[in-house]
Amino acid sequence: MDLYLHETLSMAPTERPLHLKDVALASLEPVQRALLTIDGTVTTFLEAYHFEPIVAANVTEDERALDDYRPELKAGPGTAVVDRQICLVGEQTGTVYAYAKSVIIPDRLPQLFRDELRANSAGIGAALLRLKLESRREFLWYGNENPAQVPTTIQRHFTRGGLVRCYRVIAAGSPVILIRERFPR
Repeated sequence: MDLYLHETLSMAPTERPLHLKDVALASLEPVQRALLTIDGTVTTFLEAYHFEPIVAANVTEDERALDDYRPELKAGPGTAVVDRQICLVGEQTGTVYAYAKSVIIPDRLPQLFRDELRANSAGIGAALLRLKLESRREFLWYGNENPAQVPTTIQRHFTRGGLVRCYRVIAAGSPVILIRERFPR
């Protein structure tokens, strides 16, 4: 089974950052394995698993233009993007269950999606579901990150390092969002 999951999830292993180590899926706790492999909304899964509402707490959101070609987004220099960083936080416990960085191409998505994302604290997956936007997720890579490699802004939540995965959301045949998620070990 590990082999099947590895082949299914590692669609672009050469694009994985060099500092990430391989993950033996069979060695993970079931919840960790599920978080790396789920192709549905992570927020819904975390709510069900931890039995508490999860909020997508916005860390930063900045608009900019791409400096260079991004093959995973099929987008060239000058393409307008929104860089978004959020933490998925338990509403009752305050526990940080995940940290995500997204690169969104707003011109490839309806304005309703952008409005929904700003107005609601449930995250990208919930916004896609609420608006019934047809989309699919395409896994690119996953890996294991040691504590020293976790960004300093979130290190206190990832004292034992993290499991990291990257995927893109495809809508209307084009990549619209690139998402990199970290889950504490």
